Amino acid sequence: MLFWLAVLGAGAWLVVRTVQRRQPGPHDRARDILAERYARGEVSSEEYRERLDQLG
Repeated sequence: MLFWLAVLGAGAWLVVRTVQRRQPGPHDRARDILAERYARGEVSSEEYRERLDQLG
């Protein structure tokens, strides 16, 4: 019985880890939005670089 609990726990852990890796973090989303705004011309090159540096 302990074996099956361990197998079930390992399977649940793998599912959670896989789902977490697919979701972009908040900084990734912020970079995407900034890049879109830069592409549309809403942000200058200088402002783009400054904000990118602030995001880390």
